[in-house]
Amino acid sequence: RDYKVTGVQTCALPICLATSAKESAETATQALHLTERADILVDAVTISNHPIFDGDSVIRVVFRNFGRTRGNRAEVSTKLSMPGIDLAERDLRPGIFAAAVGAGDTLTASFRSMRSWLTKETFEGIINGEVILRFDAEIAYFDVFDKPHRTKCSGTFMIESCSFRIDANQEAD
Repeated sequence: RDYKVTGVQTCALPICLATSAKESAETATQALHLTERADILVDAVTISNHPIFDGDSVIRVVFRNFGRTRGNRAEVSTKLSMPGIDLAERDLRPGIFAAAVGAGDTLTASFRSMRSWLTKETFEGIINGEVILRFDAEIAYFDVFDKPHRTKCSGTFMIESCSFRIDANQEAD
């Protein structure tokens, strides 16, 4: 028998090992980025004087970092809306701001009191269930690996429970 090894055969094993090592390193890196990244979602939408909903009520959108590392350069955008009612002239968006959100920490965006921006008629429409009050929120941030992430969320006010139902809480990245 001829056990002669050719050049092609001797090169194949090192190339195969190098390819395997590279793929293994890439898989490990992906796993690290998934398990050790910041994961910021909407945790709650609260009413300041719950279970009462009146002119003094302040709506707050609370984001929480459910990940194991800090979220950097977090920018929040939130708004309230009522289908069929133009709110363009009213200042309903809390300022967009940037912050770091540590693992387990929260970041809260608060709107002004209901009395400061709603007419009495519109407020009564919400209370009577004739006007639908909604919120939309988005947070954009970078994880500790400097990779960008974005989460969008929306919900509807439920007068029966004096709370917001989260309709969508999805990561868009």
